[in-house]
Amino acid sequence: MREERTVHLAEIPIGGNDGLVWNRLHGEREEICERLLKEPASSGRHILETRLREVDDALDRVMSGSYGYCSGCGRAIDSTRLEMDPTFAHCRDCRKPESRAESVEHFVTALVS
Repeated sequence: MREERTVHLAEIPIGGNDGLVWNRLHGEREEICERLLKEPASSGRHILETRLREVDDALDRVMSGSYGYCSGCGRAIDSTRLEMDPTFAHCRDCRKPESRAESVEHFVTALVS
């Protein structure tokens, strides 16, 4: 028999570096959600929604314990890359550089405007 229950954030033991990453990602998530509430339907909204999915995926990886490991090959992702953008899910060898660069560039542009 499967038991369903609600998990409250206070029950999630996130400390140390994972706690810092969680706080950084969660803070960015809140900022994006606030912007989405104010942003009319536009290309900027699409960019924010894309970034929100990336942040949510990274938060899921923190929760599952797989954060910091490449989703493609399973190797550790360089900490410098994760400091630059904590949503990276792939190591340098497995990443898709053209789509990643576009995503970050568009997100930064949307935040500045």
